[in-house]
Amino acid sequence: MKPGTFCFSFALALSASLPALCQAQSPYYTDTGSPVNPPWSEIYPTLNFQSADPGPVAGSVIDVNNTLTEVGLFGGRPLLVPSQRIHVCCNTFTNDFPNFTRWFQTDGNTQVFRLFVNDENTVNDRTGTARTEAFHTSSGWNFIDGKTFEWSGRYTIARRKQGYSIFQSKNADDDWSVQLNITGSGFLLINNRRHAADVFVTNPDGSNKDFDGLGFDARILDDGRNYKVWIDGVLMADNYFDRPTSDTNFRWGMYLGSSILVPPSDNSVILVSGAQVKSWT
Repeated sequence: MKPGTFCFSFALALSASLPALCQAQSPYYTDTGSPVNPPWSEIYPTLNFQSADPGPVAGSVIDVNNTLTEVGLFGGRPLLVPSQRIHVCCNTFTNDFPNFTRWFQTDGNTQVFRLFVNDENTVNDRTGTARTEAFHTSSGWNFIDGKTFEWSGRYTIARRKQGYSIFQSKNADDDWSVQLNITGSGFLLINNRRHAADVFVTNPDGSNKDFDGLGFDARILDDGRNYKVWIDGVLMADNYFDRPTSDTNFRWGMYLGSSILVPPSDNSVILVSGAQVKSWT
């Protein structure tokens, strides 16, 4: 973490107030509304506190418009993530995906990440934080291993409320080396932890590009020290961050850091299509 700050400011979205559990619609998906999404105040008392909960924590089914999301450089590919797990509000390490459809679903080659207002961590004493992330566990890596790992996929910012990290190259001891952040204004920020300035993705005129309701392709290479980031085929970062101990893994989805989704937000949805993790020596 950068000294004295979290990775970026989680600004509130400038949307009008909506009923907390209304069924949001988007060109990219239809929220079927079934089963009903109860408020967090009803779910919280049913969960284990400061330990992992096995679920189920059900959520309404999301019907993805795959013809719109599974496009671009990577979106049309099959999902290929060895030994995938998810980290959600009440469980940090599970592959029992059907038990946590409030936060994670898959439709075709698209993964659905969703958070509701007031959802927060219950697994340990770190309250006031929320996330729904996928990650791979088949092999973390360290620079001394002499391997390069690649994550690639297509993001669709289908329904943004507030701001959050959508990707992390995460080391258990030294924390993340690089993040992709969507800001409270919908801008896409490549967040370099050290040694390089953070970079916004811009329009041709140089202004920051608003990705609300848009998709983009991302590719990240990481060998445990050096990393590169491409957005829509354009190299946006070529940097390093020393991580001499422990292993690195890729994480993607929504991570709000030391924040939760608060009113007037109701829920946020990010879609990730064609996600793949590969490695080579």
